[in-house]
Amino acid sequence: MNPGDIYYAYWEYEDCPGSGKNRPVLIIENSDTIKVICLKMTSNKKIRTEYDYTLKYWQESGLRCPTVVRTDKRQDITISDFRHKIGTIHKFDWVNILRLIAPFS
Repeated sequence: MNPGDIYYAYWEYEDCPGSGKNRPVLIIENSDTIKVICLKMTSNKKIRTEYDYTLKYWQESGLRCPTVVRTDKRQDITISDFRHKIGTIHKFDWVNILRLIAPFS
């Protein structure tokens, strides 16, 4: 599990702790043996904030449909909540996402 990898994992709802759903997530940091810092990914193409990024190379990244990364929605996910690897984000998209998450770092 490396930064830039896309996994299918359990994402807990922010407004309803204890419940959530499995969804694609983008790993942005993995410096812990228990939890990994991830960004929320969605097929809902509606842009909500200036921190939403629409992937240009979603197919090359292993995703099945156009995808938006919510760069202001991050969560520490326990390693046991990861299901399987989907792919690795395209370099073009990764550079742009890193620019967007810089203010949150």
